[in-house]
Amino acid sequence: VFDLASVSMPRTGHAVASAAALERALDRLDAPRGIDAKRLAGCRDGVERALAARVAEAEHAIAAGDRAQATGILNAIDARYGGVAAAAIASLRGTLGPH
Repeated sequence: VFDLASVSMPRTGHAVASAAALERALDRLDAPRGIDAKRLAGCRDGVERALAARVAEAEHAIAAGDRAQATGILNAIDARYGGVAAAAIASLRGTLGPH
């Protein structure tokens, strides 16, 4: 996760943010920020490689006829990568056929 910001509200405990504190937080969100394109590309590449490795594991389990293992891997992929992996998950679930 890149580009995190926080706005402190000292001595407020769990109280709801005041209008002034909320305004400061919204101003912080609206402030222009630079993106380190190289770092972002590296992060995305890492995610894609890790996802590809997990998809390969699922494909191997499917090829070996291990439905339970394949289903577990696909569920883990879905939990970790969500929509990024939706197409791969749908395709592999399709190869599993009906239960």
